[in-house]
Amino acid sequence: MEKLKEDKEDDFERTDRNPVITTLWIGFSISVLGIVGLITTSVFIKEYLENLGIQNTIFRITLGVFVIGVLIISFAFILRRIRKKGLDYFVAGAITAYIGFLLLALPLILIAILSELPGTDYPYYITMGVGLLFIIFGFLMETYELNKKLLAFLKNFKESLVKLLKKIKWKLVISPWNLLSLTGIVIIVLAALDILPYLDNLYYYISGGTLIAINIIFHLRKEIWEIVKDVGRVISTILRAWGRALKQIPGIIKKAAIWFYEKTLSFFKLIGRVLKYIIVRNYFLLFGLGIAMFFLLSNFALELRIATSSLVCLVSIIKPILDWRDFFGENVSRARQYLYKTTQKTRNVLKYRKNIRCPYCSFPNPFLRRECWQCKKEIPRCMICNNAVEKEETVAVCPHCENIYHVNHLKTWMRFNAKCPVCHNEIKSINTEVFQPKEG
Repeated sequence: MEKLKEDKEDDFERTDRNPVITTLWIGFSISVLGIVGLITTSVFIKEYLENLGIQNTIFRITLGVFVIGVLIISFAFILRRIRKKGLDYFVAGAITAYIGFLLLALPLILIAILSELPGTDYPYYITMGVGLLFIIFGFLMETYELNKKLLAFLKNFKESLVKLLKKIKWKLVISPWNLLSLTGIVIIVLAALDILPYLDNLYYYISGGTLIAINIIFHLRKEIWEIVKDVGRVISTILRAWGRALKQIPGIIKKAAIWFYEKTLSFFKLIGRVLKYIIVRNYFLLFGLGIAMFFLLSNFALELRIATSSLVCLVSIIKPILDWRDFFGENVSRARQYLYKTTQKTRNVLKYRKNIRCPYCSFPNPFLRRECWQCKKEIPRCMICNNAVEKEETVAVCPHCENIYHVNHLKTWMRFNAKCPVCHNEIKSINTEVFQPKEG
């Protein structure tokens, strides 16, 4: 019991610490905080903030909070997808989808930073459309090979960065080429102090930065080249994944079209059934029409009115019996079969609650015993009444599954249903034989 309680507590802790749920709630809380701030600054305290001259700043801050919350929520959705599919299956798709979310939120990000969108609105609409495509592609890019390769590239990229940092520690300190960096730093400092003459300070900054960059590139050229190659492989892998995602789009459109066609067809079938029920199978309306015809045909003779009205009412009474005869007949047949089989088993259990003898070794066994106590062989039974079959007793045999029955029980069964109770194949004639148990 203590172990069960501990397991339950562990399960509760695991569900309570679900990072997807936690991230989703954090993003939801931040986005709600941003929405409340936007409503407050634009409706309730607008005049107060205008008097203070900080309305635009507060609006940008609250908008930025809202955008951060939305991006956290989108990250939670991607994290859920990764936990469900596995990192190997969704790493490229996760990167692509989150780039899409960033592009989709780009106009709001710019408004939060710059207070207004620079230029016309069309480029931002295009950017948001591209973001939506990236999101769709991200959730379509679940290709195992590409994602596994991308994981390997990212691992190599991490190793390259670690090597780069290790070499920076000694190469940029001991090497004589560091004089270039030192010279560049001196030039930048002297230019900042306005000590160097003749040229504008910008040229000195460019010269000093160039010397520092030459020193860094010379020392770390191999590592930088490896990083560039890894980045190129990552980009090529993502492009290949996009290609495979594009190949999936026609199939998805085809499935969507088939689904729409089936739903439309089923909708029209439903309308047809409703109309059929209203027009043809609404027997109460038909019966009411028959009675109404007696009064509608007032210009005709009384005999014709009575005959027409009676005919319509008679059709409304007979038609449901004809329409539902198969349904009622099948249900009645099933009920009779079930009642007969249950009655036989119950009667045997109550009446024959005594020992039965094994037909192989004649050893007495309890009635409900399936295998003989002595010879360990299965006791043959009638598949209808579940009673044991005795040695040299005349039994009926199914020609399909070779199960045995008591002859009277099978005859009674076939009056209700002409199919075998076990294999459900049709039995055209009852084959009887004397039961002789086979040895071995």
